[in-house]
Amino acid sequence: MYEIDLTKLPVNENRIEVSRFSSEINYIILEARKESLIGGGVQFFVFDSLIISCAHRQILVFNRHDGKFLRSVGEYSQGPQGFSNSLNAFIKNKEIVINAVGWKNPLIEYSAEGIILNKIESEKMPRTAAWLAENDYAFYYYKNSIHDSIRLQIVDTKGNRHISTFYDFREFNNTSRFTFFGAFFYYYNSALYIKEYFNDTVFQVTKNHLFPYAAFKSGKYSPPFYEKDTFDFVEYHNIQNILDTDNFIFFQLYFRKRGYFCYFDKRTNQVIIPNYKNLQINGFENDIDGFMPFHPVSLSNRNELIGFLEPYQIKIWFKENPDKARKLPQHIQRLNNIDEMDNPVVMIVKLKE
Repeated sequence: MYEIDLTKLPVNENRIEVSRFSSEINYIILEARKESLIGGGVQFFVFDSLIISCAHRQILVFNRHDGKFLRSVGEYSQGPQGFSNSLNAFIKNKEIVINAVGWKNPLIEYSAEGIILNKIESEKMPRTAAWLAENDYAFYYYKNSIHDSIRLQIVDTKGNRHISTFYDFREFNNTSRFTFFGAFFYYYNSALYIKEYFNDTVFQVTKNHLFPYAAFKSGKYSPPFYEKDTFDFVEYHNIQNILDTDNFIFFQLYFRKRGYFCYFDKRTNQVIIPNYKNLQINGFENDIDGFMPFHPVSLSNRNELIGFLEPYQIKIWFKENPDKARKLPQHIQRLNNIDEMDNPVVMIVKLKE
């Protein structure tokens, strides 16, 4: 099991270069017309020929190579093609599947062409759900009351039966306060993993077992479960968005109103954390081409790191960095022509072997 030590965050300014783990960055300008403007809270998922944006109440598909808008998927409605919010996209049985939350279904699966492939049903609406294998899905539930004990269930959705159930009998100060901190799933090497907010350990999920895979050692900054309804979460570590590769585990750490984009080197067992004193969001220094810092948010099916830049941030950077801008390659200098109302620019970062 990997042990990721977060007990000593950097105090001094500490710039970490993209070239430590990458050799190449590509920028994709996404077509921006009325029907293809991307909404807020967007996540990008990149595949061999497609870029899929999952934003608030919206799913859009673009061409990976030239950024052309191809289609929207589903719709925010209670109609036959409707969903209540978008989730993510991944490879399932060698095909792209786009997930969304239904009004009465914890999960709706669309193809990249916009066809509904599956609607997952559940007696009790889980907080989040993920495909495991064949017709089996993992359902995760909040523990909102000290009497709630079921946390994770593996369900055969075709046979409508529970394969296994995992419980949590821990107690906490039960108040009327509601917390949204739960858990998230992610995939690595076709296996499913889960990380809870009130648990330092990442587990691999199988039909009948949870296997410890990695532990984030936060020490006194580990969120105390028994106070989950009363404590100030700003004073504790919040681990999000784990991106797992053969050599690295990338993740986001939020602590005391600051965000750190970090990675763990599996080969050396080192934790790498950038620290820019004057920035609330600490990313990786872009020494590949000299442009804006890189903040990884997802992995492509080719194990490329994916990030994006907002147009207004691009305009500000060019205005504040005229000397650096003149040294940029021509294909990046043309980003200065972007309009503030255009779509985000997707960054595709190739990892070193």
